[in-house]
Amino acid sequence: MFNIICITITILCVLSLTELLYPTHKNFSNQIYLIALFSTAFLSTIKYYFGPDIFIYVPMYEEIPRVEEILAPGFKSKYEIGFLIFCSICNHWFGLSFWWMTAIIDILFFIALHLVLKQLPYLRTFALFAIILLETNLIFFELRQCLAVTLFTFSMLAFNKEKYIIYAATTIVAILMHKSASFVCMITLFTLLILRFKRTNTLFAVSMVFIVVFLAIPLKSVLL
Repeated sequence: MFNIICITITILCVLSLTELLYPTHKNFSNQIYLIALFSTAFLSTIKYYFGPDIFIYVPMYEEIPRVEEILAPGFKSKYEIGFLIFCSICNHWFGLSFWWMTAIIDILFFIALHLVLKQLPYLRTFALFAIILLETNLIFFELRQCLAVTLFTFSMLAFNKEKYIIYAATTIVAILMHKSASFVCMITLFTLLILRFKRTNTLFAVSMVFIVVFLAIPLKSVLL
């Protein structure tokens, strides 16, 4: 696993430096970016043949109950219900192996990441390098969190395009995938709403109430 991470970071570092040498060559920069994106996506997708998650999630995936059993009263699990339903659908409905399930998560993640990065006019490869460098654990070691972040990204893209129904749906699903998403989504929505309204005393008072509520939330139970 360490070798895959080193190879990925090395490739992105070289391609980022290449992009920085020719910042005004748009077509060349786009080609560099696509090479970087597909290389990173490929290396990330094959990681579960080697990563530690195979020892944690494979037994869970192979023994995952059907959706109707998960939704039955009294069902308990240490994993979020959204992630369990996602795994159950992949396993029982489509007959996918554990590797294909993780590949779907990676594909969705890099699609969402590309939709964000393509909005940058330049230095997309450098931005990709920075994200991979800062979020190595998320991409290479964390399944539920990666899926939640992917859905959160889709929700923000929908919000930006004022597609609020899609925003609400993807936000809810993200929270069901990992409970830490509830905290992130609330903070983000609150920030976006503040930016859209004029600053008044009432808004300030409401902001303080939200801050107090957030401070009262036991973060350990939310984030883990």
